[in-house]
Amino acid sequence: MADKIVYFDNASTSYPKPETVYQVCDQTLRSAGNPGRGAHRLAYQASHRFFEARETVADFLGLTDSERLIFTSGCTQSINMVVSGMLGAGTLKAGDRVLVTSYEHNAVMRTLAYHERVDQIEVVRVPAGADGAIVDLTALRRLVSEEPKPALAVFTRASNVTGALLDLQSVSNMLDLSGIPLLLDAAQSAGLILDDLGSLSGVSYYVASGHKGLYGPPGVGILYVREGHDIDPPNCGGTGSHSDSLAMPDFLPDRLEPGTHGVQLAAGLAEGVRYLQERGLENILAHEEKLARLFFDSVRDMEAIEIRGRSFEHLQGEGEAAGSGAKKSTLELRKQTQYLPVVSFSYKGLTADRVADWLDTGYGIAIRSGLHCAISAHRVLNSEKTGLARLSFGAFNSEEDVEKLLAALKDLAKVPA
Repeated sequence: MADKIVYFDNASTSYPKPETVYQVCDQTLRSAGNPGRGAHRLAYQASHRFFEARETVADFLGLTDSERLIFTSGCTQSINMVVSGMLGAGTLKAGDRVLVTSYEHNAVMRTLAYHERVDQIEVVRVPAGADGAIVDLTALRRLVSEEPKPALAVFTRASNVTGALLDLQSVSNMLDLSGIPLLLDAAQSAGLILDDLGSLSGVSYYVASGHKGLYGPPGVGILYVREGHDIDPPNCGGTGSHSDSLAMPDFLPDRLEPGTHGVQLAAGLAEGVRYLQERGLENILAHEEKLARLFFDSVRDMEAIEIRGRSFEHLQGEGEAAGSGAKKSTLELRKQTQYLPVVSFSYKGLTADRVADWLDTGYGIAIRSGLHCAISAHRVLNSEKTGLARLSFGAFNSEEDVEKLLAALKDLAKVPA
């Protein structure tokens, strides 16, 4: 077993974090009290840190009104807040249709399945498109034009299984013209793809995890609520404001942020965002794409490995002559279907968990195996019974890490099935 872990599970949670994230979380715990609750130094310091964190993240997302950015415990809570809040506000009700893609995470699908059973909403899956696309735009156009008009669309920005990106511009324009709110799940894309929410009028709600591509600590996420799409508070409690009333405040963020805040988590998330801004999202994405190219180029001739969710036709040779049979060598991420550096594969004769165990126990290499909390995506890929092995590259991975992975996979090929 190797002493140092080689980590390729960044789609689950990024590791390691920037050193400054660890430092800020520690410093905040040592110097902050309860924000908005008290007129003493520690309470003031907590309020300042919490406000500063909100401003930093809001500015990063292109928002001029930071009060509409809500801190939550993560994507799961954010998604539940939107659906429950719309039901509470009466903008979603029994009999209403909710559109989802065929690649949604269980944070979406379990939430909607619960409300389908309890509140009698109807969940409608939009078929996946050709070439690995998350949605078939023709099918979506038909669904949004049908009566009754869908009351909500909940779409992932990027698949956590294949890395495929949603054609957000086309989708959001189509939904916006039809007057259908869009809840965008950016758990996988935030930190690699910068969506300017100030200009994306078709995105009504935006949720993201703090601990993945944003390089913050676990336990914090964000929810953006566009003006005109207010939701009822699913939870009520103390806010530090309007304490003379038993009704929740009617203004954001207080209306949706009851209870004592994890100031250290918000501060750590803001520090993760600063790291992204300093290094540059485009530079991080290019770095991760380079590592993905190295992996693809090396395994394409390994018969035991089958890439799932995309094919080697998604690789385009640098300088390849038209019509030549030259070997393709680079990820083609700028075609109709774009991909994040997330790769799922099957290994001939071995289950995904066996591959993951081999890499972990023998080489200290961490990957993800199984269904990735996304059974809907695996049904599209016909891998719901076996699961897949998944690699997700991060800002702190190196070419040496990929070479170690490749060497381990070549050793695995020598082992009898």
